[in-house]
Amino acid sequence: MKNKHDKLFYKYLDGILSEEEKSELNNLLREDDEACERLKLLATVSEGLSEYSYHPQNNETKPSLKYVPWLISLAASIVAVLSFLRPEAIPDSPKTGVSTPQTPFYALLVDQAGAGFAEGAGPDQVRFNKGLYQLDDGVIHLRFSNGVDTVMRAPATFAIRNDYNIRLDHGDVWAIVPPGAEGFTISSPSIDYEDRGTEFAISVDAASGSSTLHVIDGQVDARKPKSNELLSSVFEGQSTEFSEGELIPVETPDLSKFPSPNSIGYLRWQEQHSFYTNQSDELIGYFPFFEEPHLNNYSTNPIVGDGEIHGARWVTGRWPGKKALLFDRDDDYVEFNITHEFNELSMSTWINIDRFDKTLTSVFVSNDWDVPGDFFWQMTRYGQIWMGYRGGNRINKTNTHVIPTGQWVHLSGSVSIPQKRVKLFINGEMMSYADLDPSSFNKMVPGMCRMGNWHTTNINEGNKVRALCGKIDQFSIWQKELSQEEVEELVELGKPSVLWAMSSK
Repeated sequence: MKNKHDKLFYKYLDGILSEEEKSELNNLLREDDEACERLKLLATVSEGLSEYSYHPQNNETKPSLKYVPWLISLAASIVAVLSFLRPEAIPDSPKTGVSTPQTPFYALLVDQAGAGFAEGAGPDQVRFNKGLYQLDDGVIHLRFSNGVDTVMRAPATFAIRNDYNIRLDHGDVWAIVPPGAEGFTISSPSIDYEDRGTEFAISVDAASGSSTLHVIDGQVDARKPKSNELLSSVFEGQSTEFSEGELIPVETPDLSKFPSPNSIGYLRWQEQHSFYTNQSDELIGYFPFFEEPHLNNYSTNPIVGDGEIHGARWVTGRWPGKKALLFDRDDDYVEFNITHEFNELSMSTWINIDRFDKTLTSVFVSNDWDVPGDFFWQMTRYGQIWMGYRGGNRINKTNTHVIPTGQWVHLSGSVSIPQKRVKLFINGEMMSYADLDPSSFNKMVPGMCRMGNWHTTNINEGNKVRALCGKIDQFSIWQKELSQEEVEELVELGKPSVLWAMSSK
């Protein structure tokens, strides 16, 4: 038997609601959790969202989190993707073998910087269900199943009622509401702010309960909580304050206190920067890629000299505010002089490859490659990685594991002469392990090296140009072999977002 509200839901999915019916649906979703769950069920392809939802009482049905970004994208574009559905195409009950979620999550933690929650008032890992939350430290970015993004800075106390309504007891929230999620509401202690397709920021004072609204784009309706009476519609560029029962226009607040989704990664990276600068003497080269005339080494034991930038240009890195170097011409490179001798070397970097144009592409290679001890780290035109030194066995490469293009990837590798091995990692996962035979030379002496290209005076060399096509953001060099755990920590510290690993492996 169909739910009594299904007719309204079907008209919503078909995009044919009248203004009166839109108001009826918005009120229903604010007040009725079961109605929200029913609409989410009907609004999925073959009830896919129900199938991959989180089932806390049945561990065997927990999905791999790699599906989560797809599900969120699906929900965010619900009307556009599913408008072809008709009532007869949607089953009255879940398909056989598909269990109905008992405690669905309404939002996911997409990103965070230094986030800390009060005991008993935090999420289930990255999942936010219905309930009360208290953010004591840091910044969080939540994405609701309908595609709404909210960013909050501590201190903040809020309750998630469903994926169309949260109650903000105090704190600052920046909300971005996509098409299809109109009606998303943030409730303060004394007034409701209902989205009409917009981007807005809200602050609630902990002591007085007064609230301030600023509409960045679109329209927000201010309503009385119980009667749903419309007090005022607030439009782009306007700000209002509700205090002591009155809603009055005010000057635009300081929006710098509202972190945007894109700013969180940079905040997290600033914490990561302090981690690197506090490393031991084994870190001999740390290049965070600040926009400077030279690529300066910020390690506490700077055995590796500063890099001389030739041609490569400063561009945006993993996040707005963070810089990277763009290599997109055959004469772009950064040159270093490393005169010391090593029996172990490890390197790591964040890299975003546009394409593999050359037979070989240099990540970091000694010039000429003509004397024992020269070092190399490069890629084939198929995206395979090689690392080694002249005088040792250099057969290792990542075989079928290749570097994806068009996305940020963490690469790391190590050469250990005492352990007689070479290890290569992509996104923290060891992709290649090779035995090393230092048969003719047992030291690495990189000498003059180039990042992003290679130089040779050998007129017979057939692959002289090994220019990298893409961006590099951060580079580090250790005079030791990194362990699996250390590489994983590096990835965790620098990953572009909390959900990055779900979509990049």
